[in-house]
Amino acid sequence: MLVTPTKTTPQMATVRCSPSISDRLSAITDDQCRWRKPAAGAESTPRPFSVSVGSGLSARKSALLQSSEGWRNRVKTPETDLQMLSSTKRLEKATGFVPRPKSANSTPVRIDRGMDKFFGSDVEQKAPATQLNVEDFDSVVGNDDRISPPQLQRARRPGRPPTKNSRKSVPVLTKNVEATSDKDLPVDYRQKKGDSEASAKAGLQAKEDFSAVQLKKCDTTSPYPSVMLIRIKGDVRPDVRLVAPRANSVNPCGVYILILQDRLFQYIGEFANLREKSAAAQMIFTITSTGELGCSAKVPESVLSEASYFWKVLGGFHEQSVPRELALLEDCFEDLAVQKANLVLRVTEDFSIQSVVRGEAPRVAILKPDETLIFDFGSEIYVWVGRSADRNAAKCAMDYAEQLRNQSIEGADLILGQKTGEGRGDWIVVRKIFQGLNDELFRRKFIDWASRTPNSTPKRRATSSPSEVIHDEVNEERIAEELGARLSALEPIEPVLILEETELRSDDENVYTESLAFWKLKGEVLVPLEGLDEFEESGCYVVKWMYRVERQGVRKFDGTQRDHDTGRQRVAYFYWLGKATTPKEQGVCALALRDLDRERRNHIRVLQNYEPEVFLGLFKGRLVIKGTGTNVFLVRNSRPSLRVAEEVSHPVVLRSQASYLVLDDSKKELLAVFGCDCDAPTISGTLKLTEARKPSGFTVSQAVDGDPRIQWEILRPDGWSEGHPPRFYRIFESEGEEKTGALTYRFSAFPFLQSVLSDCMLVDQGNSLWIWSDGPISTFALRVATRFWKDRKGPATVIYRSNEPAPFKALFPSWTPFETDEEEQQKKPESLESLLAERTRFWPLESLLKRDLPEGADMKHLERYLCPEEFEKVFKMGKDAFTRLPQWKQIRMRKEANLF
Repeated sequence: MLVTPTKTTPQMATVRCSPSISDRLSAITDDQCRWRKPAAGAESTPRPFSVSVGSGLSARKSALLQSSEGWRNRVKTPETDLQMLSSTKRLEKATGFVPRPKSANSTPVRIDRGMDKFFGSDVEQKAPATQLNVEDFDSVVGNDDRISPPQLQRARRPGRPPTKNSRKSVPVLTKNVEATSDKDLPVDYRQKKGDSEASAKAGLQAKEDFSAVQLKKCDTTSPYPSVMLIRIKGDVRPDVRLVAPRANSVNPCGVYILILQDRLFQYIGEFANLREKSAAAQMIFTITSTGELGCSAKVPESVLSEASYFWKVLGGFHEQSVPRELALLEDCFEDLAVQKANLVLRVTEDFSIQSVVRGEAPRVAILKPDETLIFDFGSEIYVWVGRSADRNAAKCAMDYAEQLRNQSIEGADLILGQKTGEGRGDWIVVRKIFQGLNDELFRRKFIDWASRTPNSTPKRRATSSPSEVIHDEVNEERIAEELGARLSALEPIEPVLILEETELRSDDENVYTESLAFWKLKGEVLVPLEGLDEFEESGCYVVKWMYRVERQGVRKFDGTQRDHDTGRQRVAYFYWLGKATTPKEQGVCALALRDLDRERRNHIRVLQNYEPEVFLGLFKGRLVIKGTGTNVFLVRNSRPSLRVAEEVSHPVVLRSQASYLVLDDSKKELLAVFGCDCDAPTISGTLKLTEARKPSGFTVSQAVDGDPRIQWEILRPDGWSEGHPPRFYRIFESEGEEKTGALTYRFSAFPFLQSVLSDCMLVDQGNSLWIWSDGPISTFALRVATRFWKDRKGPATVIYRSNEPAPFKALFPSWTPFETDEEEQQKKPESLESLLAERTRFWPLESLLKRDLPEGADMKHLERYLCPEEFEKVFKMGKDAFTRLPQWKQIRMRKEANLF
């Protein structure tokens, strides 16, 4: 520390001339011991001091010591004031903020620094500065007098809470930089672009032979057996389960689906209910549309005979009979199957097995992302692995699933089709599935899993991809081929009436009628009737049906069969509406029935000519419908309990496959007329109805086709096949469906009325095919009809609206001419084969440019009618290359060629 002579203020002593250097060194040596001793008796208050040259260094040290001691006393008292000098203490007092403890790395502030500035002097410097060491002032200022400021916590951004170990500490680099590995050095992402381009070019120009590299092959083995037989059976919620692929596993109760790698078969049992058929249809739709369960078939095949490939796969045809164990069941079959075969297990954290669900249908709520579950359904064992589940737990679950394969199941011969004494066989499914990758067989086991329902007339999916649209148009022939094959394999659907979740048919032996009540609407009031067996076309009627449904298989405690009155009493209301009633009258009848039925039972709306079988069965074949005044009645339905006589409207035209009753009031005669194509059941039923409905005083006589007493025109269908009424199919733009009537088709010669005709229809008469269209028929419909009629004998004729021939009109009970213009009157029937050949032939380019094409040609794609040579000449490419182009490019090229 340097001490220089300065100019003093008036309150300080005068500085005299300094002695020589030798005198100063001598003074320092003499006073060295006294300098080391601590100063004592210093004054408590600072006072001015003077530096005298003559007195030496001791005087100046004494003055400096007194000044420093006074400063220390002033700083130490009072202590509270010293604390308030810190901004941290002021913040603690104002807001309650507690600062962080003092860090070990804090730098202390020396209070003695700047003393020379604090005790400055105005004396000019006249002598050289004296050199002193810092150790000389240890006795004056100690380390205890240093004050360390507190370290405040660094402020954080609002709304972002502090996290523990949110960032890792930066590693300390060693001094030997060359020995540091490359992975420890930070990556410089600011390299020049030229460097990356150079490395990329070097990689592209590298010549390395990858032929020796062996890639891992993808495992294409299917997790499902090559043959799977699925049974769908149940009254309330059908049970879907895999059964042994053997012929004796199939019985008339339920629906069975046989799945092969490239084929799909459906067997509908004789006693299968509507719920089972519906569940089977939904499952088949999912399999054929998505290819699940390892099946690539697109069209299901129905089992119609004993020679079907279905029975060949299962080991040969087996006589169909209801198993005795199934007939004696007191509970629903689906409940029994769930109780005996369903088991759900969980793999815990310590890899032990814990039971979750036993004897119940599982719910979707148990499928959690962090779980590993084992589903044992008897014939299917699934290991379900969640997204966040432990993979080691999945391995443990697969090992346990293999052990479950060898365990037996109670009642397996009834539930699975074979006993499980020595294992469940190699036909069962044991597989691991991950969350989100569930198959249809697995989803069907859950009680609340949403199912996919196919639409009867699905629309083409909207898409913005031109290639997909072009793909459908190019493969129009293939789509038509598949649709025609599927429609030809469909079996007729028998309509049923569902009341209170129970399927009812007219021939059910466990349905008993207890009483009937009748009302007729007069004005706005329902008037009760004592009996009713005649309806009028202009009237509205209400029929109250009280009935019981006996539960099959329910026995007494002694084992004997119970009486039929064990079922609860049920009530249903039918309100029949004649075809001559107005919409207002029909609405009044519905409101009047609502006021009549205070218990809010089932109300079934029945239209004339669309009566369900159950409704007609209530009248036991004695129902008569009057109203036109012709006194000529058509006898519909060959089944005795469903027979009904309906009065024919004007003009009267008979059909050769039907029977009629003619009431002649003048002769008091009831004449029974039979056509030449009328079957025996219809003839015998008509004679019984004649005796039952004969008015008093009338005689009964018979007349056969050709009798002179038959004065009306008779229409005859071509090649009528007894017992095979026509079936109707509706063709859409790219789909089709079979139309279903209210009556079972095999019991009626007229299952449909003329009103069913719309758009494009295929009418299969058995030995002939009619293609009816209300406008220009499309080429797609012609291709569908060609595939539908493949390998069938008989003519296939295309007819148009208002130009129907008489044999086609004979397929309907009555015919009313359409309202048309003169142009439609000129269309004549055409052969299907010749019309399709004309539609698919090639036309010269001049005809296409002039649009000189036959009616029904596809004007949107004229390029299809060019021969390959002209096509390549116009578009400079082949047809295959053209169809692979984007749609916008095809349109541009067609516009340039004037073919758009």
